[in-house]
Amino acid sequence: MFYTAIEYYQGKDRDTLVRLYTSYAYECYLTNRIKEAIIFQGKALAIWKEKHEVEKIGDSMWFLSRLWWFDGNRKQAEGYGHQAIEVLSARPSSRAKAMAYSNMSQLKMLSDHIVECIHWGENAIIIANELGDDEILSHALNSVGAVQMRVPAYRERGILLLKRSLELALKHGYHELAAQCLHQPQQRRHKDQRLRIRRRDPEAGHSIL
Repeated sequence: MFYTAIEYYQGKDRDTLVRLYTSYAYECYLTNRIKEAIIFQGKALAIWKEKHEVEKIGDSMWFLSRLWWFDGNRKQAEGYGHQAIEVLSARPSSRAKAMAYSNMSQLKMLSDHIVECIHWGENAIIIANELGDDEILSHALNSVGAVQMRVPAYRERGILLLKRSLELALKHGYHELAAQCLHQPQQRRHKDQRLRIRRRDPEAGHSIL
């Protein structure tokens, strides 16, 4: 729908174009057309830069970071993630700033960088609580809970954070976040199993990694 609107739109109004680009990029993200999403979110970012809309620039950058991660490019994902934080770090608390922090926390969680994940996640949690934004709170709690669950001394706390994240996701119908919460314990069990296999038989362990 949005792509058709883009094709047929003959005007040059930048506000209209950026609205169409961001909507289409998100539609592509939801339907797993990640490369297309990257292209049109990049077009939106270019317009926000022309307009010097700092919040929108940071918002676009963290979303591009997520898209590049789904495309399998960790370098680009972390690059855009850091740029988003650089753009927004000195600005007042906002949804874009909280998501930039939470996105970086998630990237660090996915890379098993525990300390950095917790650092960025706790920053996101502070802003989410300040704003009363349960969606970002659920997202940040998910990442922090997931990494804490991997550390024996913090396992119970990690489980509690994941439960709280799931409660918020189910309460508000954040289906993607709810699925992530339910997936974390299964992912942890699979990883523990791989480690046990590698300890018993290193060659067998490599074969399933």
